[in-house]
Amino acid sequence: MFDIGMFEMLLLLIVGLVVLGPERLPEAARLIGAWISKTKRTFIDIRTGVEHEVKAHELRTRIKGELEKAGLNDIQEKLTEQESLLREELLHGKRPPRKTPQQHTPAPEYPEIPEGHDPIASAPEPAPVASEPVTSVPQTAEQPTSDHKTEQGHKPHE
Repeated sequence: MFDIGMFEMLLLLIVGLVVLGPERLPEAARLIGAWISKTKRTFIDIRTGVEHEVKAHELRTRIKGELEKAGLNDIQEKLTEQESLLREELLHGKRPPRKTPQQHTPAPEYPEIPEGHDPIASAPEPAPVASEPVTSVPQTAEQPTSDHKTEQGHKPHE
């Protein structure tokens, strides 16, 4: 950072010793060292940030060039348009009109329910269910009879 040789360092040390004295010179040296290290860190952070932004710009430029080469710009524009339509729908709670006609069934419009009206409480009671128990089960072709053997080859117990 600084091109200071050995002779210049010795000269600065002697001047500092004469001006500050032997008691305050170590404190001043620590303070100057802290300033220099803080300045170095600041320059490194700035350089890293600039390099990061330059790389990001180069990457965006390269991607944009590849998109143009592949003809995908139209797709990107359509996606951006759809994104803005969806944002509009989310913000305002309604869907803006579409620019291109598409085949779809319009959503049904439901009537608004007035405040204080409980649709569940005003629903009719359900019809009663028959309470007679089932006493017999009809026999199907899959059920084995006493004359047939089961899958294991044994007659069922009677």
